[in-house]
Formats: sequence, C-alpha cells, structure tokens
Amino acid sequence: DLHLLSRRQRQMCIRDRARQEQAWEYAKVLAAGSISQTMTAEEKLRALHDTLIRQCEYDVDTAEEDAPDGAAPAFAADGALLDHKAVCAGYGRAYEMLCKAAGIQVIYVASEEMNHGWNAVRLGGTTYYIDCTFDDPIPDRGEYVSDQYFMLTGDELAQTHTWNEAFYEQLLDSLEQGGK
Repeated sequence: DLHLLSRRQRQMCIRDRARQEQAWEYAKVLAAGSISQTMTAEEKLRALHDTLIRQCEYDVDTAEEDAPDGAAPAFAADGALLDHKAVCAGYGRAYEMLCKAAGIQVIYVASEEMNHGWNAVRLGGTTYYIDCTFDDPIPDRGEYVSDQYFMLTGDELAQTHTWNEAFYEQLLDSLEQGGK
C-alpha cells in the first residue's frame, strides 16, 4: 500500500508509474507508426524489432556496474523507450510492450544463468525467440540492425543461450488457453 511508504518512496512510485504510462503511450504511437494491418505477424514482429533497435542504445555503463540497481530505468521499458538506453531487461520489456501495443502476445524470457533476458512468441503452434539486445551492435551503429537473433527456434537459440525452456513453453501454453 502506498500509505505505508515514506513520502519519498510514494513520490518515486508515482513517478515510476507515470513513466510507465508515458512509455505505454509512446509504445502505442511507435507501434502504429511501424506496422500496417496488411503485414503478417512475422513482418510486424520484425518491424517492431527494428524500430526498437534503431531508437535504443545498449547502456554499457549500467551493465558494467558492480551492483547495478535493477530498479533503474535501463532495466525497464521506459528506459528503452523514453531514454533510448537500456540493458537486456529494458530491451525485452520494451519489445514486449511494443508488441502488446500492436496486438501481438509476446513474453519476456529471463535467464538467471546468463544474467540476460529476451522475448518469445508463438506463431502457428511454434515458439520463436527474439533477442533484440543481441541484435543491437555495440558500439551503436545507428540504423544498422542485425537479425541473427530474430525468430529463432528453441534449438537454434540453445546454441548460444540457456534458459528454462519448459517453463516458458508452459507459460505460452497457458496464454494460448486464455490463462486458464
């Protein structure tokens, strides 16, 4: 409850909520400007992937901190969308938000072993993985976007990533069944 928090904590919660709402509004505008209704789902996913990567830069300074503050904007959608700087969590959460704004169900995938996060989507009964962070070169190269980690199957992604694949498959199953 907000009333149990200190005044400073309440102000931070309100500010964070306002930034998330601002990021959501921006995501809706970005998504609408990036896709068209005539595109296939995969074309929409690619357009949103490219839009995010072109407008966001990997936050090397935050990533290299000894004990980064996981609550910092770089770890959230608002960091990627509003500040145009993020670490993998910010990319993944921003991509999830952009896809939601476009009406596509995408989930955020986290790997404790890798200390990394990316996204998954299910199309036509197949799960595909999208790692916007790995597709954004360091140092940032402006308009250049890689697609090396776009729409990979689990077997393909497992060449470079480790995660609890069964858990995320179950999560996607439950979402397809309406969360029942």
